[in-house]
Amino acid sequence: MSFCYINRMKKNPFTTKNNLLKTLIVLGIIAIICSLYVQYVKPYVKELSLEKQDQLRIKDLDSLNGAMQEMVSASSTGFIGKNKTIYISIPSDDSRCSNLDLPSVPDGWQYHCVATTTLSKTDGSGWVPVNLSEKINQLPIDPINKPETLNYYAYVASSTNQYVFVGALDSKRFLKGKAKNDGGIDNIRHEIGSNISLWSTAQGIVGYWPLKKEDGFILHNYFKNHPNGEIIGKPYWNELDNSLKLDGNNFVYVDQFPEMNSIGMVNTGFTIVLSIKDTENINQSITEKWVDSTSYPWAIRIENDNLIFAEYDGQNWSGASTPIVNIKKNTWSKVTCVRDVKNKRLNVYINNILVTSQEDGITSNTSNFKGFTIGSRNRSGDLKAKTDIKDFYVLNRPLQQRDLISFGEN
Repeated sequence: MSFCYINRMKKNPFTTKNNLLKTLIVLGIIAIICSLYVQYVKPYVKELSLEKQDQLRIKDLDSLNGAMQEMVSASSTGFIGKNKTIYISIPSDDSRCSNLDLPSVPDGWQYHCVATTTLSKTDGSGWVPVNLSEKINQLPIDPINKPETLNYYAYVASSTNQYVFVGALDSKRFLKGKAKNDGGIDNIRHEIGSNISLWSTAQGIVGYWPLKKEDGFILHNYFKNHPNGEIIGKPYWNELDNSLKLDGNNFVYVDQFPEMNSIGMVNTGFTIVLSIKDTENINQSITEKWVDSTSYPWAIRIENDNLIFAEYDGQNWSGASTPIVNIKKNTWSKVTCVRDVKNKRLNVYINNILVTSQEDGITSNTSNFKGFTIGSRNRSGDLKAKTDIKDFYVLNRPLQQRDLISFGEN
């Protein structure tokens, strides 16, 4: 064998290095493409899919609303549904839907379901209890139609021939463009009908004070037949976030009314939701329904580096607390305080995450016939607060964790 032949048999080290370099470059490009796909393309494709589902939902609800409008206009005395009943598009052989994992309802309210065989019928036997057969061919069903994700259509009617249809939306585009701008106060649902506030009542909302900038000293309640809030002291506003600024010299007082006075009755759960920002770590009262009464169903305070949610029946005190560090100073924090009577717990959520759950030791009434304050302990102005605050809700039912996205900042 000649020397030249042997030399040609040897591997060229430069060729090997070049091949390795090319391989690494190709792998690097693939890694970048995969990263871009996961980071941008996949979420974009998912969002487009969610938007398509939401477009169908909005079209369905508009169709139902149009059919109902025509029916009510033609006959204002016809049956359009039972009072205090939430009709839903999820099928069940139990007319009360008790086998479904649905959110709780206020006392006196109930769900209503029909079987799969009649679910889409428009003759009044379907999930909408109204004969719409002359208007539409079949009742629409939510594309997902599952209770776990809250994706189902719902219908509520009143004894005064008013109604509302609702459906949960999922895409960023329509959550912002529809759910939050349809005149209702459910942040994840599109609400449409002759009286969309019926859904707020079905949700158990006793009162909602946005605490957004207004002229003068009055802060309006979403429900026109319930008391507004009155600013005691000089009004200050966070112009950037359109919220009320409590500066340690002002606070809000809301007078008592019957629906609020039932909060804290024995075996009655409830929920307080509010959003705060730039909260100073000083002893202060965020909100209380005390006002010189011997008992109170709620007091939400900051004391000794802790956020405290407490109740008092005149003799016994019970409370749940979480370190104030769970509330970020320069960003909005949604605080949700829940009295869960069924499980005997006092729960506190920060930004929809459970941060503490402690035993509810109260077994008697904590209710009172007084108003409540936001930003102080009482009308005398004790323990005034220093914080920005907005979106104040009171509900007469205990919210579950999955329900929290419907209310306030998320």
